[in-house]
Amino acid sequence: MARERVFELIRNEEVVLFIGAGMSISAGYPSGAKLAEILHEGLTDELKNDIPLNYDLSKLTEEICNMKGGNKNYLFSSLKKVFQKTPTSTETHQLLARFSSVSI
Repeated sequence: MARERVFELIRNEEVVLFIGAGMSISAGYPSGAKLAEILHEGLTDELKNDIPLNYDLSKLTEEICNMKGGNKNYLFSSLKKVFQKTPTSTETHQLLARFSSVSI
C-alpha cells in the first residue's frame, strides 16, 4: 500500500493502528505482563489459589470473571485505578496523532 494511501486512511479515520501495550509504557502505564500481575495480585488469597497467574490477559480476565460469577466489577475497578492516573509522558502519542494532519 502506498504511503500516501495510508496517510489518507488515517486522516479519514478509516484505519486502526494496532500498536500494543508497549506504546503506553512510555506514558507510565503498565505492560501487558505487569497488568496481569496487578490484576492477579489484587485477588483474594482464595482466588489466587484457584486462578494461576497467566500473562495472557484475555485468559486471565476471563478466568477472573468466571470465578466471580460473571461479575466484571473487580476488573473495571482495577483497570480504572491503573489507567486514571495522569500519564508521565505523551510525546510518543502526540507524534502518532500528527499523522492525522500530515499532508503529502
